[in-house]
Amino acid sequence: MDKENADMGRCDMTKEDKDKGAFKTPTLRNIALTAPYMHDGSIPTLQKVIDFYELGGTHNPYLSEKIRVLQLT
Repeated sequence: MDKENADMGRCDMTKEDKDKGAFKTPTLRNIALTAPYMHDGSIPTLQKVIDFYELGGTHNPYLSEKIRVLQLT
């Protein structure tokens, strides 16, 4: 969502604003073997995925209220 031509996710199919930035959640089976990560392959390692969510994702108008800073220890 921070790119000029952001992938609008499910909204491209449904044309509903509530689906902007929404993507199907894949299975976690064999997750360590399936790099790169995210819907667009933009994150190369699982550690970087954790870091991304630790910071609360990419802030944008369509970010789910369920995504928040994690404050992991």
